[in-house]
Amino acid sequence: CKPRKDILVRSFARGIPEDVWSAVDCVYLPSRYEGCSMVWIEAAARGIPVVGTEVGHVINLAHEHPELSALLMPRDDLSSAEAKIDAALAGRAEWRITMRILAERHHDIKKLGSRLDKIFDSINY
Repeated sequence: CKPRKDILVRSFARGIPEDVWSAVDCVYLPSRYEGCSMVWIEAAARGIPVVGTEVGHVINLAHEHPELSALLMPRDDLSSAEAKIDAALAGRAEWRITMRILAERHHDIKKLGSRLDKIFDSINY
């Protein structure tokens, strides 16, 4: 990507402060390996589009929700990153709704708790 003055790169070891989240329009997450990214979940819950690589749980989400492919790129090919970020920013209003729906559908604490209850019940702990 060409250098851009409108992109801020930050790293937070102890979580991302709320004032930073409120200023974020798009998250760029070019991970080579990722299980279930907390940054992805936090951004989605806030309605922030996440442009990133096809790794971890995002692959499963993209199979269920093909619209996510507009934000994803192959793990070893970031050549489309700039175009995907621009597209995410251009469609920000639509992505805000889509990302929140995905977060609620897949990461809502009550639904996760119910899934865990079923797992524990099935193993008779």
